[in-house]
Amino acid sequence: MEPDRFDSTSSPGSPNTARSPAGRELPATVSSDRQEISSGRPWEVRYGYSRAVRVGPLFQTSLTSPADSDGRILCPGDLYGQSRQSLAVIGKALAEAGMSFADVLATRVYMLDTGQWEAAARAHAECVTQVRPALSFIGVANFFDPAILVEFEITAYRTIA
Repeated sequence: MEPDRFDSTSSPGSPNTARSPAGRELPATVSSDRQEISSGRPWEVRYGYSRAVRVGPLFQTSLTSPADSDGRILCPGDLYGQSRQSLAVIGKALAEAGMSFADVLATRVYMLDTGQWEAAARAHAECVTQVRPALSFIGVANFFDPAILVEFEITAYRTIA
């Protein structure tokens, strides 16, 4: 059996101290099979969150905006284009975690105007082709950037071989 990397009696910087991918020391309760995935967007570091997290077979994204690597919102006024961009960001995070859209269990689509749900659903159907996950459309009052029309969040599961 492997020694416990998260022994709370370890001194800072000792070989038994777990570190995040960014080099931060992690609390003793953080699992050794935790993978924090970054998209490189500026908000992640500023506000202390990850694009996605995989713990064992479970993968969860944060709410994902249609932004480029500099944080600019892409496809203004185009709900379908924004849906495709958000799903592309999620696809990269899935790949980094060793997963794919075939592992998606549930997709939640947050929209300003749920009357345009078909544009988001079409983008989803084009990306998630191997499975039919649970799918929800949720109306919201606004997003942090007024150019955003839609954001996506997914949960995926893949047994570790």
